[in-house]
Amino acid sequence: MDDFEYIKKQISIAEVIGHYVHLRQRGNSLVGLCPFHNEKTPSFYVNPEKGLFYCFGCKVGGDVFTFLMKLENLTFIEAFKKAASICGLEVSAEFENSSKGQILRVLNETGNFFLESLWREEGKNALEYLHSRGFSDDFLREYEIGFVPEDAGELIERLKKLSISEDIIYKSAIFSNLKEKILRLSGRISFPIKNVENEIIAFGGRLIRDQSDSPKYLNYPDTIVFKKKNALFLIDKAIEHIKNSRKVILVEGYLDALMMHQQGFKNTVASLGTALNPSGFKRVDKLVERLIIMYDADDAGRIATNRLLNMTDQFSCNLSVALLPEGSDPHDVLTKYGKDTMEKIVQNYISGVDFRISTIFCDLSNTIESKRQKYRLAIAQMQNLGAEEIEEYVKKVSEKLHIPASRILSDAEKISKRRTPGERIAYNLGSYFDRHILRTIIERPDFYFLLKSFDYSILFNDDEFLQAAEEILNIDGFDIDDNILDLSDKTKAKISQIILENVPIIPDDQWETILQLAWTRKSMLLLRENLSKDKDAMVEFLDLAKREKELSSKIARINL
Repeated sequence: MDDFEYIKKQISIAEVIGHYVHLRQRGNSLVGLCPFHNEKTPSFYVNPEKGLFYCFGCKVGGDVFTFLMKLENLTFIEAFKKAASICGLEVSAEFENSSKGQILRVLNETGNFFLESLWREEGKNALEYLHSRGFSDDFLREYEIGFVPEDAGELIERLKKLSISEDIIYKSAIFSNLKEKILRLSGRISFPIKNVENEIIAFGGRLIRDQSDSPKYLNYPDTIVFKKKNALFLIDKAIEHIKNSRKVILVEGYLDALMMHQQGFKNTVASLGTALNPSGFKRVDKLVERLIIMYDADDAGRIATNRLLNMTDQFSCNLSVALLPEGSDPHDVLTKYGKDTMEKIVQNYISGVDFRISTIFCDLSNTIESKRQKYRLAIAQMQNLGAEEIEEYVKKVSEKLHIPASRILSDAEKISKRRTPGERIAYNLGSYFDRHILRTIIERPDFYFLLKSFDYSILFNDDEFLQAAEEILNIDGFDIDDNILDLSDKTKAKISQIILENVPIIPDDQWETILQLAWTRKSMLLLRENLSKDKDAMVEFLDLAKREKELSSKIARINL
């Protein structure tokens, strides 16, 4: 067995998908919220024994590599490497030579250089600033906070020793001007931005002293390995605490998130600015029950909070808001008032509905014009509410303005579309029969060879299941463990579907019935061609049709 096959067999689909989705045991399968579409009721199933997943909501399915390729937009090699990494397996050098891997090497070496620079003479002012903001030396080392010096000569020599090409260095974005050797974050404190796998994918930088002609904070531009809108600062440190607590606290800035971690709130992450993208949050969304938004208590923070609440239907978890004292941020609260005060703020989070109400009715004015303005704002907000929020929201607006709830509802021109509860999927008789046959082909080699020996296409009612069967039967001696990677994504999805539906295998004593059904359908097909010419053929055709229905029903009822 070569290295590839060995590692492939060691990869655990439950461990990999568990990195992205909170899974619970249900029978022989694991179940969770699907990361490929938004849902409140779990319809995403994983079969650890077969190494397959399937979502009964959006119909996506396949193996562990299909999962990663679709979720993270990876190539197969990238997905293989990531799956191995999550499972703690070493991958041979051939998988390390992609440009993506090379860029990660550049960023890792750069991070080491920045970290060392903070503790040298050139980083003295940066270190003093960090001390003044309340950070300890041990914490700064643990979280790999660094300083970006003016002189990039040493870093360039270190990258040369790694045999990194100029093209890769350019793509890593560490230089704003590679030709003139100008580092992008020169003169700033550096914050390594990592992914869940603990790989540096970018850096953020902060000025030591605020300057009117330069922004306080700078982030890297998007690269092959970094998309700002999808990144979460400190996700690498927070992920296990998030899984354990089933809650995640979201703040705005680097220093806010770092101080939260130093004070013990280690399920905290920061969006890079206030433009969190729900698609970038999806790997955390399925692991938690609640997202607590704790943006700065200023106009920009409130606008950003409201924007996130307006996208509540794009999150699976519950969105709540922790209210800070007016004009403050999390770092201020922790350094001025202490950990106990922050603990109370985090525990006393409010619902999205209450946040909207508090925002609309923050003005205490009780004039007719003020009431009209608040009413217009309240009506406008309704189109952003989820169906489960509307009743509570309307009740509170009614209490605030002393307006009947019925009138509020009738005045709202655009109320968010109601979600319909997930319905049990029903299959017609023929479609379920197709599932029986495909499951048996996969699980029983003797049935596989039996079907391969005659015109099996006549047995299928659904073209997609027929195509899956054809693909499987075209492989000589198909084995699901050995040949799953040889199949198309569409066929892998079908296999995942029927296994996770737990469709029964057709018992040996029913195989004769299968052959009778095939013969009956073939005879019906030949008779159909002559019905217009031979009237007596109609009687025989109707008898065969009755027989076909009986046989199909008999097979479809097996073990149900």
